[in-house]
Amino acid sequence: RMLVGLQRRLAPTNQARKLDIIDKYQSFKGYTKIQDIEKWLRAWEITFAEAKKLDLPAIGEERSQ
Repeated sequence: RMLVGLQRRLAPTNQARKLDIIDKYQSFKGYTKIQDIEKWLRAWEITFAEAKKLDLPAIGEERSQ
């Protein structure tokens, strides 16, 4: 019970999670040659999957990726 209560108190709200994922997603719009393409692509895929799971409109089916 204590862990569940602690998790509820400290876990980010759904809105905070959405804002965090939107910020991450926006940061992937640009790619510089300094970055490792494989790491950048993997991080983008993870962020995209999280955004899709949260059903964010920024990654809707009708938007280009």
